[in-house]
Amino acid sequence: MRSKQKDKNITLPQATFQKMLGAMNAVEDARENIEDFLMLSDKKLMAELQRARLDSIKGKVGDWRALKIRYGVSNHSNRNI
Repeated sequence: MRSKQKDKNITLPQATFQKMLGAMNAVEDARENIEDFLMLSDKKLMAELQRARLDSIKGKVGDWRALKIRYGVSNHSNRNI
């Protein structure tokens, strides 16, 4: 007797699958463009980013080890920060 649950796998032609991937990539590109537009339109955010960039250039940056401890970031990374 067959199970009442239907098979959840579907078969698509490769061309259809490629079109779906292309559409997904187009949606992702559009999302990124909208995000960039919204960020660039936010004058307060842009001022904060510019200030942070200048602070970084001047060497006014936080102690990474202290920040990692404060926010509970693990040391499992290969990078030695």
